[in-house]
Amino acid sequence: MAGSSAYARMRAALYDRLDALAPGELVRLDALAAALNIPARHAASILARIPPEEQDVRPWWRVIPSAGRFAAQARLTKRQQAQLALLAGDGVMVLPDGMIDGLENRLVTPDMRDASRIWLEPDGTP
Repeated sequence: MAGSSAYARMRAALYDRLDALAPGELVRLDALAAALNIPARHAASILARIPPEEQDVRPWWRVIPSAGRFAAQARLTKRQQAQLALLAGDGVMVLPDGMIDGLENRLVTPDMRDASRIWLEPDGTP
């Protein structure tokens, strides 16, 4: 799927949403996926595959876990540790219990313009 034109369209739509997030604004993974009408695992896969040369400019770190919190410090992956450092650079504080300080004030609702889109090839095939 990663090489298909449907995947390319999903990636482009997700990147549009990412690029619209300002420093300090956050979006939950499940809300982002719902806005794109794709499974959350597809959105997570696209985020995980952002090319290294784009990772500093494409704000993937502003997409937070669907639960709205991170694991305890001792259980964080290297990517999650990097995400927390980037969030801190945006002025977002994550408390020791993994909760994001002031989360409700930082959450944004993604643009839903693609919510009804069916990710099919131009000829109608998946």
